[in-house]
This record gives sequence, C-alpha cells and structure tokens, in this order.
Amino acid sequence: MRQDNAALASMVAAVDDSVGTLLAKLKQLKLDQNTVVIFFSDNGGLSTLGRGRSGPGCNLPLRAGKGWLYEGGVREPTIIRAPGVTMPGSVSRKPMVSMDFFPTMLDLANLPAQPKLHADGQSLVAQLKGNDSGQRALYWHYPHYHGSAWKPGASIRDGDWKLIEFYHYKNFELYNLATDPGERKNLAASNPKKATELRAKLAAWQKKMNAKMPVANPDYKAPKPKLKPKAKQATAFPGKPSDWHGFTLHEFQRGGVDCKVVTPKKAAAGRPWIWRARFWGHEPQTDLALLAKGWHVVYCDVADLFGSPKAVARWNDFYRYLTTTHRLAPKAALEGMSRGGLIIYNWAAGNPEKVSCIYGDAPVCVIKSWPGQSRKAVWKKCIDAYGITSEEALRFKSNPIDHLAPLAKANIPLLHVVGDADTAVPVAENTAILEARYKKLGGTIQVIHKPSIGHHPHSLKDPKPIVDFILKNAAQ
Repeated sequence: MRQDNAALASMVAAVDDSVGTLLAKLKQLKLDQNTVVIFFSDNGGLSTLGRGRSGPGCNLPLRAGKGWLYEGGVREPTIIRAPGVTMPGSVSRKPMVSMDFFPTMLDLANLPAQPKLHADGQSLVAQLKGNDSGQRALYWHYPHYHGSAWKPGASIRDGDWKLIEFYHYKNFELYNLATDPGERKNLAASNPKKATELRAKLAAWQKKMNAKMPVANPDYKAPKPKLKPKAKQATAFPGKPSDWHGFTLHEFQRGGVDCKVVTPKKAAAGRPWIWRARFWGHEPQTDLALLAKGWHVVYCDVADLFGSPKAVARWNDFYRYLTTTHRLAPKAALEGMSRGGLIIYNWAAGNPEKVSCIYGDAPVCVIKSWPGQSRKAVWKKCIDAYGITSEEALRFKSNPIDHLAPLAKANIPLLHVVGDADTAVPVAENTAILEARYKKLGGTIQVIHKPSIGHHPHSLKDPKPIVDFILKNAAQ
C-alpha cells in the first residue's frame, strides 16, 4: 500500500492541526456544547492520474479513488459531533451522503425541512441518536471525464448491492459490497436479474432528477487516421514494442523500475493475466501457452528485494496501474520460480482478493533455507532488504510459510512443481512445510514431484498440467 507522498502528508497534518485549533477555540469561547461539528471528505484519496500515472494516495482495499464511482472514490469516513444528540464514541454503519447535511442542520435547529432544496438529502438526526434502521438507495451521476482517468458514468447502491454504468465503455458492473467491498468480482453476468433491477432504478431516478446525459459533440470531427506499418501501430502500453516469441513485448519503467508486458494477439474475455516474478523469459513454455489463449504476461522487477515490504509496495503500485489504467482482470495468476516464491507469497498474503491462483516452481518458502547463512553475500542482501539482523532472520516469522491463513481463507489454490533432488531449495525445508501448513488451514495445494531432478530445469517440458491448473482456477 503506497502512502509516501510528502506533500499529501503535510496537507493532512495541516488539516489535523487546524481542526484541533478550531475545536480548542470553541471550547475557550464556551461554544463547544451548542455547536455541531461535521468533519468529512468530499471524495476518496487521489490514487490515479491520467496517462497511467499513480496518484499521491492509496485507498486499498477499496478500489480506485477520487473521481471514480468505485468505493475508493465515494466511501469516506465522517465524524459528527452534536452535543446532546450524539453519544461520544458511537459508530453508525448506515450509509449517508453529504446532501444529508443541509436537512440535518435544519432539523437540529428546529427549522422546517425544505425538500425542494435537498431533494436527495434526508435528516440524519435519528441516525445520530443511534437508530440505523431503514434503508434507502443512494445514487451518483457523474457524466464527465475526470483527470483521475474516470470516464462518464453513474451508479446506484441499494443495500449491499451496487451497480455502476459506464457510458464511455457502454457496459455496466454489479458488485455485492457485503462480500466484496473491494469491487473485484463483477456479478453482472451471473446475476442479470439484480443488474436489470438496479439499472431500472437508476434510470428512473435519473429521469426524476432530469439528469443530463452525455451526448456526442455534433461539432467534433475525428482526425483522419494515419496509415502506419503494422509493426509501428500505437499500443495500449508504453514502451517501444518488440517481438517476444511471436508476441508483442512492451518494456518500460515506472518510477525507475523496469517493467514488461507481453500482449496476446487477441485478449481473452476479461483480460486475464499471469504475473511472472523474477527470471524473466526462463522456461517460458507456460507463459507462451497462456499468451496463445489470450492472456497477458507481466513482470515488475524486484531483484534483490527478496519479497520484502519494499518489493510488495512496488507490486502494489504496478497492480494498481495494470488494473486501473489498462483494465486487466482484477485477479492475477502468480508465477514464481525459485526466489520468486518470496514475492508471490508475500504479495498474495497482503492482497488475497487480487489473486486467482499461485504457481510456484521450486519456490523459496523460508529465507533460513535459502539464501541461508552459507551464501554470505546473498544472505546479507536479504537481511538488509528486510532491515533485520542475521540473528533476527533465523527467528524470522514473515516467510511465505508464516502467513498462509489469508490465502486459505480466500480459497486460493496452490500448485508447486519441485525436483525431489533439489539441494539449492530443498523440498523438505520449503514446499513440504508449506504444503503441510496449508492443508492444515483447509487450503488446496497440489505438488508435482519430479523424481531425481534438482533445482533445474524449472517447469515441465509439457506445461499442460500447469496451464490447465491456471485456466481452471482463473475461470472460477
């Protein structure tokens, strides 16, 4: 989770100081017991910018941020202090909107409501007194383009259900916020009845409010397309395109970090992708088979970070970029060979809702096993990456084997391919421990053993069992 923007941090600190100064002054003037204070944000943190740039904040586990109709853009905490009405420390979990503030203030001041001036708002006084009963639909209408990369759309939340209409893309998405607050699993196809119901409610509200809808500019003249050789056609991803085993490879940097994306000739429905960790291009048969089926293959360099928090933060940023700017599927299949096992498991533990399955190939699961103290130079790099001493590393409890519970709870299936004669990353010290612990947690794991094979070669000559595993679990 990226929260390292100094300018944003200073602004938040300044607001915090200002609120404290204001509250102290009210108390000094003895006005604090008859003054209502409302503190809230008008939108989520700015997490995305146009042209593939990341914003200064992060709203995980909520999706997107300011300017978007996903929860990261519209769900914010609100604090209301109304002496004689609110109970200190009480919490209401019933959704409300900022249009409720005006009728609430009228109610608190014993003034009559003015429905024509707050058509979407209602008094929160009962809610402030602890009554969370009742339910209403909430609506958002934002038919504009926004600097966050948002395209015109509208949405409705009705109970736990939320539907978003995308006018630019001419499609819609349906989510159940009770089970999926991060809005990762689009249920529009599996629950068309609910989607139709909410679309009808949204359209009726828009008609009632005389909402303005986006229309094509009659004066717009599309530029004449320039004919270019196929090899030089513009691509969705940055970087100069090149050939990679017959597919198009895009190499570029984000924040000085090397990144790669290989695009299929035709993307499969939902834009699925596999995330390769370390050793780009080594034993690529699984990647090539998935590319042929319409998958993207991506890579973000985390060399010499050993799955440390810095590596996880780097992957968090790249994930946000891929799923927001390029609309890749919200869940990725993770592929980690050897030391790549550290980053795929550590990232998945912090982001289980973003993972469809994990394929580890002779993966490192315990740093005490590999690199271990005997590999002095690599061992020093590893402990330095985590900011721990050699003694602390021997008692280290942030190995892949130590945080499997979130993966088991999310029902993420695992596949390991190992060589039984591996002396570099011994099975008994890595995969065998992880397998036993994951099964004890109720997780599903399959281990393919290669008799008499050492650490190399990785993968399988025929990757069909690996590919079938990934395809099966991506479809669920």
